[in-house]
Amino acid sequence: FCVTPAQATTHLEEVMGLLAAGGISVTNDAIQSATVNAMLQAIDPRARIEPAGTGSTHLALGPAVGPMETWSNGIIYLPIAELTPGAGSNVVALLNRAMTPGTTGIIIDLRKTGGEDLDSVAAIASFFVPPTNRPLFAVIESPGERRDYPAIPVALVSTRPTIALIGTRTCGATELLAVLLRECPQVMLAGTNTVGYGRLLSSHPLTDGRRLMLPTRQLVFAGDRDFDGIGIVPDIVVRPESVATNDEPPKMNTGGKPLTAETAADQQILQRIGNDTTLKQAVDLLLGIKATHDIPSSASGAPAR
Repeated sequence: FCVTPAQATTHLEEVMGLLAAGGISVTNDAIQSATVNAMLQAIDPRARIEPAGTGSTHLALGPAVGPMETWSNGIIYLPIAELTPGAGSNVVALLNRAMTPGTTGIIIDLRKTGGEDLDSVAAIASFFVPPTNRPLFAVIESPGERRDYPAIPVALVSTRPTIALIGTRTCGATELLAVLLRECPQVMLAGTNTVGYGRLLSSHPLTDGRRLMLPTRQLVFAGDRDFDGIGIVPDIVVRPESVATNDEPPKMNTGGKPLTAETAADQQILQRIGNDTTLKQAVDLLLGIKATHDIPSSASGAPAR
């Protein structure tokens, strides 16, 4: 849709005249702000202007990664809040320290993960993706400017069963991470469909200190991995998506007998999961894999690249 400056001026004058006739006063600053916001929303719902001094949202909301939990059943649970610079290397370092020969599997929670840092995507994906000589993905930063993102050398490539949780709030570069993880033979996605944004935001400074965020960075994939406008369908669809409730979490029925140490540990995990149905399904699946497959106990990953 296209409006010429003359048309815009005419329309604005008409509206201002009607507002004045109705005794409604509007400041010029308010008009400019509303006009810019409406224009950005017409371009893309994610386009926005961030206030001066606003950096990554994790500065206000807490750490970008974690806290990581290692449960008594050998499962590592790691939520990621935002893919900010350094988040990827933090994730890899945490997992490297936590993984032992007794690790049952890994759950990475991406259901509320945002952020646009592609280096973090490459770092996390490289911890799981089998060795490859081709780029993991590429981004067209601007017309004629393409950047390839190769796998990052790591000490070990994890071979442990892994489930990444996704949902409607999995956004930004996190959708790209989910696509890359799904290609790994030891990784499955669980949850609900993502929205499907194949463009990433770029930051443009304004003269008043604010920043204009525009979705101009186009992701480039090999094969049929494009999710723009489609979203990502998880391998395990869980409906409805996990919603925290105040209901009492499930308890194990012991028939009145005292809890063994193992049963008590399982009960503690049930209480931790609560009514998070997506997380519970992921835990059940990993425990099922452990019960039916011989998970190696001598190593936690494949040799280094």
